[in-house]
Amino acid sequence: MDWSVRTTKLLTGEEEFQQMRLLSRHRTNLVADMGRIKNRVQKVLEDGNVKYGSIVSDVFGKSGLNILRAIADGFTDADYLTSQITTRIKKKEEARKSLTNCLTTNHCFLIKELMDQHDHLTSKIQKVEAELIEKAQPYAHLVAKLDEIPGIDQILAIGILAESTDDMSKFADERKYAAWAGVASGNNESAGKKKDQNAAKGILTSKGF
Repeated sequence: MDWSVRTTKLLTGEEEFQQMRLLSRHRTNLVADMGRIKNRVQKVLEDGNVKYGSIVSDVFGKSGLNILRAIADGFTDADYLTSQITTRIKKKEEARKSLTNCLTTNHCFLIKELMDQHDHLTSKIQKVEAELIEKAQPYAHLVAKLDEIPGIDQILAIGILAESTDDMSKFADERKYAAWAGVASGNNESAGKKKDQNAAKGILTSKGF
């Protein structure tokens, strides 16, 4: 089979969106895998009495990654680990205490294994995102419009577009679209009193957006 012919044929609009959907959902699965890796790293740190996560919002921020890579290389001294913090932190002594630990060589080995998986997944996610952006080029104007909405970035905008396509004729109005997406709150009324209701699960929430 001549694959060069298959890969260069012109796609219909629906085929383009189908390819985008496959990529977007694959990325969602990779991100979920990354979440599991991060949780496992946190459990290993807790087992080694590392409490750095209690004083920062993201253990996988720039300084956190420096610390994790140091532990992966076998460094466990609290002062040395504290020296890996490159961002401003108000309570340096508190940070040092949070990094005082009982890490063993086994903990370091596990952190290295998990960080290898973390780096591999990071690379895969970046490749999928680059492919997604390329596939979405014909719809860049729509992606840009969605990207203007607070809380939505370029990749999420592409994911939304991939699921809904650019054909809005199937939705009677914006409320129908919001309900389909699962971002519209319900309206539950009882005895003349309206009660707030969480958004129902829609296509976007069911796909991990």
